[in-house]
Amino acid sequence: MCLGCGRTLPEIGKWVSMGEAGREKVMAELPARIARLEDLGKR
Repeated sequence: MCLGCGRTLPEIGKWVSMGEAGREKVMAELPARIARLEDLGKR
């Protein structure tokens, strides 16, 4: 998982091809992922 943006490596690699709906789904999950990273002291 990228510590800067919260996306996984597969998500980053497929970002352009996953389409708008796929990107919106990932974007909706990012705040919780980033909060979890911060809680773990990783960010």
